[in-house]
Amino acid sequence: MMSFQPTGNVAKDYCMMQISKMLEARDGGVVLDLGCGRSRTLRPLLEKFPKVRYIGIDPDPTAAAGARDLLYGFNADIRVGRAQEVTLPEPADVVVSFSVLEHVKHRAEYLAAVRRNLRPDGRAFLNYDHGHFLTVPDPSASTTALRAVRSGLGRVVRNLAITLGIHWLEYQRVVVEKDFLADLAEAGLVVDEAKSFNSWLKFVYRFVPAEHKAAYCQRWLELELWFNEIASTDDDRLMPFFLTRNFVLRAS
Repeated sequence: MMSFQPTGNVAKDYCMMQISKMLEARDGGVVLDLGCGRSRTLRPLLEKFPKVRYIGIDPDPTAAAGARDLLYGFNADIRVGRAQEVTLPEPADVVVSFSVLEHVKHRAEYLAAVRRNLRPDGRAFLNYDHGHFLTVPDPSASTTALRAVRSGLGRVVRNLAITLGIHWLEYQRVVVEKDFLADLAEAGLVVDEAKSFNSWLKFVYRFVPAEHKAAYCQRWLELELWFNEIASTDDDRLMPFFLTRNFVLRAS
């Protein structure tokens, strides 16, 4: 069973469970969150492990202020800044990067920061999303016909621009896995595990009654873990069906 309240994103839920096992075995540690946003995903971890020191980095002052408010009273240090410029005095046991890489322009520098701030025996949990770039149904944007049309047209225009090599959206570009793996090798990071998560069951989650969401997420995660066991999920043809690519990394 899940050790945390599900978030509606099984990639994050899976990572949280793996991180929890690591911190439990180490009786605490340091967690560095590169692109922490408001830190909503990580708060349950700090509630469970009060000995953990959490360092969150985000370039958006508003998001950082929200994280400070949310984590008030915890052993949390929230800083405004660019992940690429971070160098901790002592490397972290865990480095987290959830749904950030697709918004990073200089990805090799970003991954170098992950490696630089990761202990030799630590692990980095990194995922990136394809959902921004796919013309798929979005229930959150379809409460009115106008919003649905606007959302769909926005995705079509963005996809066309990407196809033509026009990247005016500086911080939103598709992550090409072969390029990502090359950047990992250059940064001195090795893939311990690679999985694909967040199939279209993610959209169905929004319609599940609140009292059944936890059970739904458990079954959803089990199904996607099983699929990762029986099939290769690094096939680009799967990208429209699994919105999140998830990696566990270590230092080479």
